[in-house]
Amino acid sequence: MEAALAQALDELDAIRQIEHDARESLRKGRSEAAWNSFVHYPLLKLAIQNRPNIALELVTSARIMPKFAPKWFGAEGDPTASKMVDFVLLLSLDPEEASPVIQLSASTGGNSIPTTTSQPILHAGEASRLHAAIVSKISSQPAGENALNQTRYSPLTYSPIAISLETKSSAGSIEEAKVQLGVWTAAWHKRMKLLLGLNSRMIVTLPLLLAVEHDWKLFFACDKGDSIRYGY
Repeated sequence: MEAALAQALDELDAIRQIEHDARESLRKGRSEAAWNSFVHYPLLKLAIQNRPNIALELVTSARIMPKFAPKWFGAEGDPTASKMVDFVLLLSLDPEEASPVIQLSASTGGNSIPTTTSQPILHAGEASRLHAAIVSKISSQPAGENALNQTRYSPLTYSPIAISLETKSSAGSIEEAKVQLGVWTAAWHKRMKLLLGLNSRMIVTLPLLLAVEHDWKLFFACDKGDSIRYGY
């Protein structure tokens, strides 16, 4: 009981620190990259704490594979060159990537001494079999397409994207952020349909997050057959 209370208080302290950093970011007019560093990354890491099968990746360097880029061009004629997202939450299946579940030992009197327990979303055997199936499928793909998702960014090679998140500061455009989410998601849909050989079947609805400073919105990208629609 004491350990659970101590853990809850630690989480509350972390949330208060993130709230403080968010207020300071707003007051100082920090950039999108600074918001990601001070606020979004710590908050997302805290949210997935104790979830061994969920991984967080910063993907601002990820680029869509040309084959899956939607037919949309920027002012310079480069297909979707800058239309990426900031973070993704992944289903992590590789046993070597498993992270420990941090808890407090009841015998520590509330001191932050971590222990590890196993509370996975998937049992080890299920995760291992699914990971092996993904590796086998990806290894058979054509050269240049050897990745599960719509990008060859290494941390995403074998881990399915579950949620994509785009962030903006006050200087950013909300409409631009929506386009970025739309382009990224459309490319993911194209990848899934080619990888799975889906013709008439619909792709699973995908959650999307848009964060503009303190304002967070949840969208759902729905496969309508001839189009992808999303709203909140």
